[in-house]
Amino acid sequence: GAEAQLAAVTVTDANQSMHAEISGDLAMAQDDFDAAHAAYEEALAIDPESAPALLGLGRAHADTMMVRFYYAPRDEEGALEAGERAAEALLRAIELEPGLIDAYVVLADVYRPPGRYAETVALLEGGLARNPDDVRLLTLLGRALFDLGRPGDAQRPLRRAYEIGPIALTYRYLGWTDF
Repeated sequence: GAEAQLAAVTVTDANQSMHAEISGDLAMAQDDFDAAHAAYEEALAIDPESAPALLGLGRAHADTMMVRFYYAPRDEEGALEAGERAAEALLRAIELEPGLIDAYVVLADVYRPPGRYAETVALLEGGLARNPDDVRLLTLLGRALFDLGRPGDAQRPLRRAYEIGPIALTYRYLGWTDF
């Protein structure tokens, strides 16, 4: 796991960024979002072009957003602020590594609670232009189209996802669209 990776890394100038990223991953595994934020920020201070560190930072802000949206005490303003920070980091990660599918997945989850469905559709269509057979992106696109009030349009990506690899979530959304 992350602890073994962290122990195996000898800290030198060349791998300090990776060490900080692994520290962030370990903090995330322990639900310590503050420590994760700090570790990913440290990695980005060393290497501002690190897509993995930006993805990690985006995940940390996304998890912070979800906690503030869904758990007491509810903090909608803080959640939206964390969501914007997550979006900024994730969009930068996608810019640096357009094939980084996890960044699209996390960002789609960030856009959903505040109802940014049209942005989610555009994001996922962009991700699918680069990764046309990714089941996660296809399924999330179907969900976003359904959320946008377009269940008929949701059928195409959901059917494609099912053809590639039937997963329970795809079945669920296909049921919602009267497949």
